[in-house]
Amino acid sequence: LKDSYQYRTILAVLNVKKDLEAGFTAMRHVETEGAMYSDVDVRNAINQGLIPGPRLKVATRGISTTGGYALEGYAPQVTVPMGVQIADGPYEARKAVREQFNYGADLIKIYGTDRYSFPPNGKEVSVANFSLEEVQAIVDEARLKGIKVACHAYDGPGLHYCIDAGVGSIEHGIQLDDDAIRKMVAKGTYLVPTLQV
Repeated sequence: LKDSYQYRTILAVLNVKKDLEAGFTAMRHVETEGAMYSDVDVRNAINQGLIPGPRLKVATRGISTTGGYALEGYAPQVTVPMGVQIADGPYEARKAVREQFNYGADLIKIYGTDRYSFPPNGKEVSVANFSLEEVQAIVDEARLKGIKVACHAYDGPGLHYCIDAGVGSIEHGIQLDDDAIRKMVAKGTYLVPTLQV
């Protein structure tokens, strides 16, 4: 909220040099958190030999739905900046993929889940951001462009919608159930785990 795109891009240039020096020769950058398409510029500068850094695959802006990704705790009349692109419904979802591909995305990042609910059994479950139809539209449009979809999801229906629709990877997957694991193995869906201490 306080740094310009330019300042964040300068930090990225310094960080990719550190990553390369640490031995990383290829990396996936899964969303800019509001810095728009700055990761495309960093990737292109590396590819052109202008700056040192690992080969990058970039996702540009994440995609979520109205109410699915927001800074919380603000009054409804306060307009709060969004770190993602909002897409409601399958048509907007397809359009978001097309736009991001047009501006240089190598992959698409979606927020399949973000908030939690507590059903009657008291077990915490992630709230689905997208319907299955919306995720299918995103995955289908990405396939048409020859790119994959990464899905930020912990558990619950949103996780299953992402797996069923055929995303390439589940990011986090902190509370995967046995059914999700079986489906991921059958579909060849990668897990990029968040390891907690």
